[in-house]
Amino acid sequence: MSADNRAGNRNRRRVVRSSGPPTAEAKVMSVTTGAQVFASHSPSGRATTKAVSAAGVTEMVTLEKQSGPQRGSGYSRILELAAVVLVCALVSGAVLSVFVTRSVHQRDELRAAYVQTARQAVINLTNVNPDTVEQDLDRMRSMTSGKLRSDFSSVTGPMANLLREIGATTTGEVVEAALESADDRSGRVFVAAIQTLTNSEEPEPQTRKHRFVVDVSHEDGNFTVSKVEQVP
Repeated sequence: MSADNRAGNRNRRRVVRSSGPPTAEAKVMSVTTGAQVFASHSPSGRATTKAVSAAGVTEMVTLEKQSGPQRGSGYSRILELAAVVLVCALVSGAVLSVFVTRSVHQRDELRAAYVQTARQAVINLTNVNPDTVEQDLDRMRSMTSGKLRSDFSSVTGPMANLLREIGATTTGEVVEAALESADDRSGRVFVAAIQTLTNSEEPEPQTRKHRFVVDVSHEDGNFTVSKVEQVP
């Protein structure tokens, strides 16, 4: 083999070695197109390519996070809706509680008015003085209504004359009063009373026990007695 042939072989071996494994620059360029462009124009080659590759990866990760499912915002929306529902429930409960409390209070006031009216009617009926008999009977008549008022008005005069004539004095007190039934328009009350009677013919006081069923009517805030019945 001549000297020229040996030199050619050595040159071919150098070419083969130079076409061996790819350099770091080639690897980086194969990863990202952006890195290829900057590597071909940058004087510092691989350093510039690495920086651009890191920035590209960071941007890709950021875009994935932004485009991913927004679980945090959905959970916050659920919490907001739950809070609104809770507030509405609390407000509704408070309003209902106030309404129920007011209704119970009004019902109790109405029942108490029925009982108080019946008590006062029996007190007026069992307390009569001969010196003030007209006023006493008028006081009772003013609490009545309906047929009872008509009946009471027709006997007021004769009754007053009789009580003055015998000098009768009656003193009564209510010992018990209980509501038997009631609605918005009327109530029935049971009343027990004790009455002490004195007159000119029997100077010794006489004590009598009475039991009454009193019907009370309610209209426009006014309470009147429509019926008084004495029971055993």
